[in-house]
Amino acid sequence: MPVSTAWRAARALGRSILYRGEHATRQEQLDAPLAAPVGRSRRVPVDVPSLALNRWNMRVANELNYRRGKPGCAFLSYDTYFYPLDPLLDWNRLYGLAGVCPVSVRHSPRCRAEIRAILARVSAQGSRSLPAVLKLFGAEGDGFLSFPLEGYTLALDFPVNAAVLNLMLELDAVVAEAPST
Repeated sequence: MPVSTAWRAARALGRSILYRGEHATRQEQLDAPLAAPVGRSRRVPVDVPSLALNRWNMRVANELNYRRGKPGCAFLSYDTYFYPLDPLLDWNRLYGLAGVCPVSVRHSPRCRAEIRAILARVSAQGSRSLPAVLKLFGAEGDGFLSFPLEGYTLALDFPVNAAVLNLMLELDAVVAEAPST
């Protein structure tokens, strides 16, 4: 496949900001102490109307989030890194009264095709996730904060609607067909 075609195919699945975290060494902690956890002070005051959760508004929200990403390096507390929405109280109200349908799947370390298949189904169906998070975990004992199984987790949050519930069935089929290791 020519490079330009491969690039277009990949772009149709979306784009991302990559945040890569490493545990600070003892010396790094002494030289630049970790930032204190962010306090929970801002609140979403109202439930966003379901009509506002359409593909155009989700596209704008994702675009703004994408443009916020800046290259660089910073020391963060682990909760700021792992739970970026938590400083915003009642963040779930952004999804309206219908709520949020979270999808979180553990994938094997060699899961590129499976993740592409999931993203292709989401893209083809026209749903938007805000946010979408892909995390790499080491095997048990590999690090300070480990995960029972080595691999990736893909977490997607969708506003609840009939199309998303049908999409969940399709995503379940992709996961069921994937190799377990």
